[in-house]
Amino acid sequence: MGYGLRCVVAMLALGVAAGASAQSTLDIDREVFDEPRIARRTDLQKAMVPKGAVSIDKAKPVTGTAPAELRVPLALKATDNDADLKSVRVVEGKGKIAFQGGTPVLEQKQSGTTVLSSGLAKSIAATSTITTDNKTGLPWMVVDVKHDPGDGVTPSHAPPTVRTGRPFLLLSRAVQWVPSAKRYVAELIVGLDPEEGSTPGALEEPITASLSVSCEEVTPGSVRLDKMGPEGDQRVLVSCSPRVREQGKQHVTVRIASGQLSYPFELPAHPGPYTLASSATQVPGLGLSTVRLTVSQALEDGTPLVLDRDIEVPLRSQTGELHPSLLTIPRGQSDVSASVRLYGLGPMSVQAGFGPRMSPPLAIERGWPAVFLFITVLGGAAGGYLAIIRLRRKKAEHARATKTEARRVLEGSLVGMIAVGALLTTPGLADLMPDVARGSELAWFVASVLAGFLGVELIEMLATRFVPKARASA
Repeated sequence: MGYGLRCVVAMLALGVAAGASAQSTLDIDREVFDEPRIARRTDLQKAMVPKGAVSIDKAKPVTGTAPAELRVPLALKATDNDADLKSVRVVEGKGKIAFQGGTPVLEQKQSGTTVLSSGLAKSIAATSTITTDNKTGLPWMVVDVKHDPGDGVTPSHAPPTVRTGRPFLLLSRAVQWVPSAKRYVAELIVGLDPEEGSTPGALEEPITASLSVSCEEVTPGSVRLDKMGPEGDQRVLVSCSPRVREQGKQHVTVRIASGQLSYPFELPAHPGPYTLASSATQVPGLGLSTVRLTVSQALEDGTPLVLDRDIEVPLRSQTGELHPSLLTIPRGQSDVSASVRLYGLGPMSVQAGFGPRMSPPLAIERGWPAVFLFITVLGGAAGGYLAIIRLRRKKAEHARATKTEARRVLEGSLVGMIAVGALLTTPGLADLMPDVARGSELAWFVASVLAGFLGVELIEMLATRFVPKARASA
């Protein structure tokens, strides 16, 4: 009883493990792909017979009855070159090729499944493409033969049942970049379409097809084709890392016994979002400083994207202004760096690009420029004091001037701050000061000195002109 209980527990554990494995596959199916799978392949037309591929010669009859040997006349689609016809061969199965009058004939006495190919097969595959729109017919032909064994005493003279099928490849999901896996992943369907006059169903002998890719991985590495029609379809996942992109086209290879076909495919080159980097994330605000912004463009897998033309990339922010607001990535480069001046105060979110290629937001904090404000007040006060020195030279005004020195110094400070504030906040005035001077403490000190001096002079001139008149009228 204890042994039986242990067996039951072990079987349950295996069932749970199998369920977990199946669930994992379903999770990959749901999460890895962004694009939905195309319609069931039954909604698509059957795979076309490639030019030069082996097919049955419809102009000649199939002969033979059990126990006599079956003879199936063969041809190559759209070609009757003698050299090509002589290259027809058996890839796998119990049949053999014979030639009658220079044309190939499949001879098969036993029930079973035979795969045929020709010398043109590899070149046909190399020039074919695998798409999501149509099945790509392989230049192999599968001949499934079933002889009627009779009642076991008297041999049957009934003609054998002959069905033919065409192996195919189909992209049920196109090659796409999967960020979570850091791989390009594609889903292929390997199947067997019954040709005209043949019915779907199980093969007399299953066929094993091995698969490999020139990049990282194909799962599973082999599939068992045991039925013609949709029920025999097999799903295969192919994954490739971005590093193989430099090698150009990749290949998926299908092998059946001695036959081998390689089909090319390419990794898509879809541009990804721009990336934006800054030399600093905290700077003085009000346009007093610049940051070094770098805009880069790459494919969705992170490979640098280099184009043969200049690309203009806008800079955007909802919480402030930038100058310049447009950077140009030069031809032959994948990035550009430039000094950008930031206006305003407080947090700022900057993005590069437009639409789906917009970069993630880059946060930059614009702080109060305390040093510059102190320099502005000091410079304005110095300008006001210079105005006092000038007024002292006029003896008639000296007595009155000595009583208002403090007021004039205060006036100079206020005028200096107002003038500097106008330069910082008014776009038209901001352009009057060169960029090289905007971040210089000395430049702002000189500007505030001049503003304080001229402002006090203007205030004194207006006071001298209008105040006495007001007193006289009183």
